Amino acid sequence: MKAAALRPVARRWLGSAAGLVCTLLACAQPRAIPAEYRSRSYDLPSQALESLAPRSGFTAPAPEPLGLLTLEQARQIALDRNPTIEAAAEAVAAAEARIAGPRSAFLPHASASVERDFRESPLELSLTGIGGVEILPTTLTRGSALVSQSLYSFGRDLASLRAAQADVSTEILSERAARQALLFAVSQAWYRLHEARSFESVMLDASKAAERQLADAIDLQDSQRVTEDAVLTARVNALDRKQSLLVARNAVKNSQRALNVLLALPETATLTLAPSPDFEAVQLDPSALLDLARRHNPGLLAFRTAALSLESRDKAVRRSYLPELFVAAGAEYYDLGDEETNLLAVVGVRWNPFSGGQRQGQRSALNAGRRELRSREEQATLDTWFAINQTVTDIAEQESAVDVASQAIEAATENQRVIAELFRAGRATSREALEAQVTLTNSRNLYNQARFAHRILLAKLELLVGVAQDGWSEVAR
Repeated sequence: MKAAALRPVARRWLGSAAGLVCTLLACAQPRAIPAEYRSRSYDLPSQALESLAPRSGFTAPAPEPLGLLTLEQARQIALDRNPTIEAAAEAVAAAEARIAGPRSAFLPHASASVERDFRESPLELSLTGIGGVEILPTTLTRGSALVSQSLYSFGRDLASLRAAQADVSTEILSERAARQALLFAVSQAWYRLHEARSFESVMLDASKAAERQLADAIDLQDSQRVTEDAVLTARVNALDRKQSLLVARNAVKNSQRALNVLLALPETATLTLAPSPDFEAVQLDPSALLDLARRHNPGLLAFRTAALSLESRDKAVRRSYLPELFVAAGAEYYDLGDEETNLLAVVGVRWNPFSGGQRQGQRSALNAGRRELRSREEQATLDTWFAINQTVTDIAEQESAVDVASQAIEAATENQRVIAELFRAGRATSREALEAQVTLTNSRNLYNQARFAHRILLAKLELLVGVAQDGWSEVAR
């Protein structure tokens, strides 16, 4: 008896031991990975693969002849054609459509139903003590119509409606923030393209000057006034300037592509930009800018509308603890051999005093969301304050850089002219001529970088504050 009882246990132990040995042997052998191995996460059903088929590529319409493209025209074209703004506008439309839900609580609700049952063959039943009962084929028609209206919900429905309206305001501010971000991106790309073309112009002049210097060096070598070393130095300089010119032209192409993407234009479209505004220094007050940002920055204002939405939702949940008064009127129709219609009118109270903790959980989540939103608003205000101060400091730095670079250009231009004349007369070395040309080129590039960086920082300040430039800056004449 005991041996028989032990047999199943022994078989289980032997099976487990055999499985363990096989597992160890399998682990000891190197695993062969199939040549066409794919992760299982990519093994989708054919229907899913069809639903994930790529959409047809976006084909930008050909640009209309614009002539000289000003910055304001570029910004308006981006607002009219950029898909990001279209998506933001659709989000606003979706939020406005969601208002219909809470608004329906103020309107009457009507419902109706009609049912018709038909039994084709008779049904025989056998009941103990009674005998057989036969149910003949029957037709049953039932119908009802009801109109109900909420009379008083203690402000619950009104709070829900205000929450939905606050959501619309939040989406409108988000759309405004997307528009301002796009305007900044367009302004930055427009000025970057100007900067790239200025860099190309400077490097083109530097390349021509290097070619002239090389020709002068060859002439001086022929007259035996300089050595071959001067010619080699001039030739290396000319090759280096050609490479720098190639880099500058590639920068122009990339800047043009970036602007075309923002304007939803074909990648190869070429636009003629209007001249960039002249450099003008500005006087800025960081404290006044922060006050403007608190009143106009859509990102900061969105925190307030989101807080209003959470507050309204919390009020709606709190009011749901109270009963709701309603009125209803309708009719019922019943046909089973004899037709009968009943009219009804109801004035009642709906009350759900306990919802299993659901409402308390909703209130806890809403309160946590409000605390989180308050902390995020404080952090966003601090970040905006820091960004405004940093931008104002950078603007002042670029204004100083523009002033220094303009003076450096004057000095470098005169120095390069003098050294070039001395070099052609054989009284200056090729290295001195090279250094003079490099100094002039660098000064011109620094000037262009500083003045366009100054314009981009002003556009960034407009993004941070949320209003146009004329509203917050005073141009120093």
